[in-house]
Amino acid sequence: MDSNNSGDNFNIKSFVEGDIFDLAGLENMPDDQKEQIMTKMMESVRDRVLVRIVDELGEIKKDQFFRLLDDKNDENIKSFLESNGIDVNTLVAQEALMYKKEFLDNLKQGE
Repeated sequence: MDSNNSGDNFNIKSFVEGDIFDLAGLENMPDDQKEQIMTKMMESVRDRVLVRIVDELGEIKKDQFFRLLDDKNDENIKSFLESNGIDVNTLVAQEALMYKKEFLDNLKQGE
């Protein structure tokens, strides 16, 4: 199967690599509005990643994780997640792609 073009003309490479505003037909939106939307998107993806991390941790480890977040020591957080088999980069990529798809689907429904 060609990953770039299936029967419904969905181009995976363009979707994954494409600018969300270009894909949504919003490339002419003012930069300050794009920046506001992008900030909200990044916050949403961050929140979704945190939910997935918490879901993967047991109750005791979840408490440890929240204490580390409160301490704001990025190295300790990274080490803790790695030692518990959680790949944050993969979670971020997955959630960002899911968010991107949902955002574009919602725009299409609103047309």
